[in-house]
Amino acid sequence: MNKLGFLIGRSSSMHEYIGLSFSRLLLVRFRILFIWIFKSIKLWKHNRERLRHMRGFKNSYAGGQALLIATGPSADTLDIRDAIAFQRSGGKIFAINRYHLLSIARSLNPNFFVFADPGYTDFSTKNTSMREVWDHVETCPGSYVCLPTNARIDQVSKQCNLLYFNGTGLEGWTRNVSPMRARGYVNLTAFAALSIIQFMGFEKIYMIGVDNDVFRYLELDGDGKLVIGSHHAYSESASPQSTVGLADTMQGALEDYARYFHGLTMFETSKVINLNQNSIIQGIQIGTLPSIEANRSSDRGIL
Repeated sequence: MNKLGFLIGRSSSMHEYIGLSFSRLLLVRFRILFIWIFKSIKLWKHNRERLRHMRGFKNSYAGGQALLIATGPSADTLDIRDAIAFQRSGGKIFAINRYHLLSIARSLNPNFFVFADPGYTDFSTKNTSMREVWDHVETCPGSYVCLPTNARIDQVSKQCNLLYFNGTGLEGWTRNVSPMRARGYVNLTAFAALSIIQFMGFEKIYMIGVDNDVFRYLELDGDGKLVIGSHHAYSESASPQSTVGLADTMQGALEDYARYFHGLTMFETSKVINLNQNSIIQGIQIGTLPSIEANRSSDRGIL
């Protein structure tokens, strides 16, 4: 990847401010296309083999209901009793990233885990939190684990039920949301999970923790550098995080976050219900999990 960066130049970085500059837009577009061509050629046989299992899941849950639990602040408002009742009534739970740090993880094993970030799918990165994530995954032997086809997970238990999706991107060139082809949306794990859920044919998709409000936590440190404060439902370091690897200017960061909202418009949002009662996402109805009171009355003794 270093060779690729040298060839295309830093000026075409996806995280630099584009604004109304046509030349910068072209650079970013062709950078994305170039990387996609390179990866598609390199991983062609690999992708074909690994995607075979996912293909069999198309519309396998037609008419069903799914709950996507992301790790944004609103995830902390999810009532564990409601989630357990939802799962017991046949609903499927999808969890992403550092789900194991949420309080509900102690009582609720997801049906599916989804990971798209290399920090959780590539053991060669030596990410300390990655081992913690996979230690938790391996305590849920009945769950499926969805990963990009280029995942490097040689140290994972063979008992894990692995499913693969196409992890390449063609942002700006396509609006595809199928996990079988290059994505058109920005590379967010929550969006990868939505892609898989819709591919599997779920009729109703509830989501919590997909808040799209990271921009609210931007601030400047003592040196005037852009940093991100704590923005998850679990506790984090008191010190703001550096934005290294992301935009390093406010205008670039806000432009990046605007793509989060645009990415959601590519999905069939009429089937999505947002459980975040204070959401700032437009075009997706806000609601609650079905039959809450009825389900609670039958599960009073579970906690």
